[in-house]
Amino acid sequence: MIENEKAMKSFEVIKPFRGITYSPHFSEKMSDIICPPYDVIDEKMQEELLKRSEFNYVRVVLSPFGHDHAKKTLEDFIRKNILVQSEKEKLYVLTQSFFDGKNFREFVGIIALVSYEAKIFQHESTKPRVIEDRIELLEKTGCNTCPIFLVTQGNNIRAWYEKALNQRKLNLLFSFKYNSSEYGLDIDCKFFETDDFELISDLQDKDFIIADGHHRFNAIKYVYEKKKNEKFFMAFLADESSGFLILPILREIKKGEEKKINLSGDIIISKNHLQENRKIENSLSFLSLQSSDFLFFFGDNSSLEINIKKIPEKIHIEVLHEYILKDITVDFEHNMLKSISKVLRGEIGCSIIPKPLSMGEIWEVVKRGKVLPPKSTYFWPKIPSGLVLNRTSFAQV
Repeated sequence: MIENEKAMKSFEVIKPFRGITYSPHFSEKMSDIICPPYDVIDEKMQEELLKRSEFNYVRVVLSPFGHDHAKKTLEDFIRKNILVQSEKEKLYVLTQSFFDGKNFREFVGIIALVSYEAKIFQHESTKPRVIEDRIELLEKTGCNTCPIFLVTQGNNIRAWYEKALNQRKLNLLFSFKYNSSEYGLDIDCKFFETDDFELISDLQDKDFIIADGHHRFNAIKYVYEKKKNEKFFMAFLADESSGFLILPILREIKKGEEKKINLSGDIIISKNHLQENRKIENSLSFLSLQSSDFLFFFGDNSSLEINIKKIPEKIHIEVLHEYILKDITVDFEHNMLKSISKVLRGEIGCSIIPKPLSMGEIWEVVKRGKVLPPKSTYFWPKIPSGLVLNRTSFAQV
């Protein structure tokens, strides 16, 4: 109790909250109810999620019928006790476990409220149209419908989690699984609540990087500054001990456009043709890509390893867009095998796999006040939507 009282005194930046979750009645059905973050849901997946369950959370985060329908869905779910609010303030804990083909991994983090005035850095550029869409959903519902993924430095979270687990301070709410469509891996999840707030005092003075949710964060800042009566938003917090991966997002060049790629000049220090027997066996195999900055796969079945010269205050992903792909329109693809298949079928002219960025490189970018091109990082696993939501002071549901 003394530890909690100490933590309670330092809720200026991070605090627990009375989360709204699906009723325990649905605890065995959560695999059919949760959904991915809205920005990775395409029309086909949206349709599949709608068919999976009449209670699937896609009806809230990405309703095909608009934000008014999302608001009505929330109202109905709350009125019918499909969604219920905790009577007491809690922290929430999510673990995601998977086998990557070589190793068993566990990703752990907490869900809490964070002040939008905290030291939060954005490292990727955003699109105004998407921000406007998230503003409308937030204003219609008055709820943080899914958490923003924040990462900080340090190794506090896993140590606290293991201690709380051993001391039986975590109450299991849901246990479920889902398949990560972009990599074809099954993810086993556990979702807990706890009134052990000891961790909060260790995180109060931290700097945070937005791992996922740049558009939602900008929407929150806009709405909160306009409303002036709300300060805290719902966030998933992870640190260097949490076990997440930073994966590359592939750049795809249209057929014919690959001729414009600039692989000449002083930028390039090496171009090596890949060995013919080099085989990519699964979608996570590029985690071992450390010897080169990029892999280029061309439509004529040629492949190159590219290394670039060090340019002051530029990391390789910046050089890619500012020099090598300057004036070339690119599309993005998360699934490496899918993208390379497009090359082999002649649907695109080139697929580029960047070396994954490290947390050190991302901190380097934000500390010099810069932002990276869109889709420069892919923090994974994603945080499922539908686990918990936060009702703000201006909520209309």
